[in-house]
Amino acid sequence: MDRDAARFGAIVRRLRQAKGWNLIECGRKADMNPTYLGRLERGENTPSLTCVLHLAKVLDVEAWTIVAEIEGL
Repeated sequence: MDRDAARFGAIVRRLRQAKGWNLIECGRKADMNPTYLGRLERGENTPSLTCVLHLAKVLDVEAWTIVAEIEGL
């Protein structure tokens, strides 16, 4: 498992749960398969830049804040 992908997934899970959304609801809002979203959250898939930008928009955060958190900045 890729360390950065796992960190990304943990951040997305935290942000999603903070909004009170389950995987299905978040997947619907992000126009993303909830199974894929779950794999991202578990760090099993590495997201594309497009995916990172899209999820950041749906979760109402700036993409750079997710990247900075991954890097520990």
